[in-house]
Amino acid sequence: MALAQNFPVFDTNFVGRMRSIWLLLLAMLVGLGLEALRSGGELGGDLFDKYRSRWHLAGLIVAVAVALGGVVHVLRLASREGRLSEVGQSVAVAGIAAVIIIGAVLFRHRSSLNQFLPVVVAGVAAVEILLFVGPFWPSEVPERHYPTTPAHEFLASQASGDRIAAHDLALYSGTTTHYGIRTVTGHVFHQPTWRDLLVAIDPEAFDRSYTFSFLEFLDVNRLSSPVLDRMSVRWLVTQVDFPLPGTPFALSSGDSSRELKPDNHLDVVVASRPMRGVEILLVEDFFTSDLAGRLRVEVVGADGVVRTGRRHVRGFLPAGSHWIPVAAEDLPSSGEALIRIRLDAEDGALNLKTDQLGAPVLNGMESGGRGLRLAYADDVAIWENLDALDRVRFAPEGVVIRDGQERVEMLQAGLPSELMLLSEQSDHLTSSVAAKAVIHNFDDQLDHLNISLTTTGPGWLVVADAMQDGWIASVNGVDQPLVAADHALVGVPVPEGSSTVKLQYRPSGLRAGAFISVLSLALMFSLVWRSRRTQRGNYGSGVGSSSIVV
Repeated sequence: MALAQNFPVFDTNFVGRMRSIWLLLLAMLVGLGLEALRSGGELGGDLFDKYRSRWHLAGLIVAVAVALGGVVHVLRLASREGRLSEVGQSVAVAGIAAVIIIGAVLFRHRSSLNQFLPVVVAGVAAVEILLFVGPFWPSEVPERHYPTTPAHEFLASQASGDRIAAHDLALYSGTTTHYGIRTVTGHVFHQPTWRDLLVAIDPEAFDRSYTFSFLEFLDVNRLSSPVLDRMSVRWLVTQVDFPLPGTPFALSSGDSSRELKPDNHLDVVVASRPMRGVEILLVEDFFTSDLAGRLRVEVVGADGVVRTGRRHVRGFLPAGSHWIPVAAEDLPSSGEALIRIRLDAEDGALNLKTDQLGAPVLNGMESGGRGLRLAYADDVAIWENLDALDRVRFAPEGVVIRDGQERVEMLQAGLPSELMLLSEQSDHLTSSVAAKAVIHNFDDQLDHLNISLTTTGPGWLVVADAMQDGWIASVNGVDQPLVAADHALVGVPVPEGSSTVKLQYRPSGLRAGAFISVLSLALMFSLVWRSRRTQRGNYGSGVGSSSIVV
């Protein structure tokens, strides 16, 4: 399996895909074996002599030798990795299954066993397959398989209908569907135009897998990408040790040091001002055996509200400066604020730089005007993209740009929200005067959308979802064509005045598939009914009777 993983196609897929293919091949072999047993003759005569030929005997010896060599190799690797017991059980099950099948084949000439041979073979194969997939079968309850964290709860309440983007694996995109969270990346077959936009944000978005997209924001400029704004990415998720974008400033100073142990804290009173992070200075390397240990900073403003931020330690922090994100951008710019540093770990001690009185030396981070607001900082950091466009918006003007690369470059540079890029010329005419619109209702039912709006002139309704086959649109009950908007999104022409726009997912082959399925069922039932009727007729007429009239 490890060897096959290196071949093209499989080299970008995880080993689990290979298990599925092996199970499919095993099922095919079982089917071929059953057919051979049903159609084969007795192991005797000319057929038996054929199977005793030297070539078949040599092939059998080679197959057994390869099987035994493979078993020895697998057991040796398992012993080296300390998993001999688990792997040995699997090998034992396979050996028992082989003995049962071989025994059933050798003694199949007995009428009692011959009758149940297909059942024996299928049963043994089913047991072996179940044992093979058992370790990978989901056995946890959904609440443990998909645990709900404070970050999920925050996004579920704040990002309703909006799209999020996560840095690498800060929030695993493939699991967000369970929580009802809409992501810009995922484990899917992306539309080519959607792929273009993701690559425009991060050129390495598809380097790991053709079907699994990842975005990395280590270059913090990507957080403010105009393409993300266009795709309606309102929330960005990063790790808490992610580089903080913004402008640093000094909060306190000093040249002394003091130890901070668990269950203790160090405080300092500073001038209140909005901030999104606090920087501490470690005099010495920090070690702890608590891999779940975290640093905690609490900012208490004049309003008495405690704003908390945390950062993982993971057992070690080197000497130097370390930022802890804290969602305190709503602090007033006047008065004083109390900043408290804590160590949430079972052991270890932080040697922090302080002043003579033991107050920690700290720096702060302000926004820096990037259009981002740190809204949450605990298990992950969640940023609100203040420049993100609404997922459903009205664009009074459309410009035709036929070249795809040119469209993507224009989107990267940034465009006004009132302008929509068209891939092809449209016969929908818009007014020379910029029209305005009010969207009254947006009902998202996943496979159909209902949108009502009122406009002062004709224009385009832009939905920041991927343009895909199978979607149809109607405006006030009249079918309308879908057009590619902003290279990869969905556009619907709307007239002046009040409109009700409906988008529905109706795959082109759905009706044909349903008709063929119904027709196939009807044909199957008619054949069964005709077969039974024929059998009853044969029994009634005496056809097939073994009686002899003398």
